[in-house]
Amino acid sequence: MLIVENGAVSWPSGPLATVEQADAYAQARGWSDWAALTPERKSGAILDASAYVRASYRPPEDVSATVEEQISEAVIEAARLSLTSPLIGGDKAAQAARKSVKAGSVAVEYETSSAESRSAARLALVAGLLRYAGAYPIGSGVNVRLAKS
Repeated sequence: MLIVENGAVSWPSGPLATVEQADAYAQARGWSDWAALTPERKSGAILDASAYVRASYRPPEDVSATVEEQISEAVIEAARLSLTSPLIGGDKAAQAARKSVKAGSVAVEYETSSAESRSAARLALVAGLLRYAGAYPIGSGVNVRLAKS
């Protein structure tokens, strides 16, 4: 799945997991919501999750079958999350839950959570799986790889 050229690792342009992998992962966890989806909807969710991972994380420096399996699992978790709300952007991502309180002529509106905090909470498991695989968020730490001369 990962591309290695001249010692540099990069993400492929397509999905980072297959529907078959996702079905097996979901079945092992009893995800009835995933089982009820059409193959097209599953593929779309996996593509959305793959785009999220590529946009948000650097590929790991070391590649192995175990690392690729861990990345696929993270993508599958993100794919399931993408079924309920967008991982990046979209109309729902910008909405915040609001609560209005009115006492006499005074009205106060509270924002109960921001899109960023909800997104971070939903994707905590995905982030953990990707860190375990050696993929770190873009913008964290050093963003350049040092090459031996």
